[in-house]
Amino acid sequence: MTVFKERFKSLRLGRHLTQRELADALKISKSAVSMYEAGAREPDHETTELIADYFNVDVDYLLGRSDVTMRYVDPNSYYSDPTVTALANKLKDNDNYRALFEAASTVKPEDIDFVTSFIKRMGGDL
Repeated sequence: MTVFKERFKSLRLGRHLTQRELADALKISKSAVSMYEAGAREPDHETTELIADYFNVDVDYLLGRSDVTMRYVDPNSYYSDPTVTALANKLKDNDNYRALFEAASTVKPEDIDFVTSFIKRMGGDL
């Protein structure tokens, strides 16, 4: 269950939830959340399903039998585009990318154009 504890904690942190907030949302104890993340305890099947439903992931993802994170993807969603999915994963997995993305949301369009051209001149991919 090493994979479960890592994925469970990653999903919680990805939503910026405290252990208490997640416990309340799942209607389980904070102690259970803490023990699941530490690998000291494993959830029963019903609780595993509850966690999968809450995070919209497949049980197989939680258990490490699949790397597909989302259970259902609307074909009209941005996430059906593999390029957008890859970008979303970079933002999710890398604090530096996330910080840049969040900072860009308040920057003027002409400044974004300047930075983009600068990165291209340095040989970076955009």
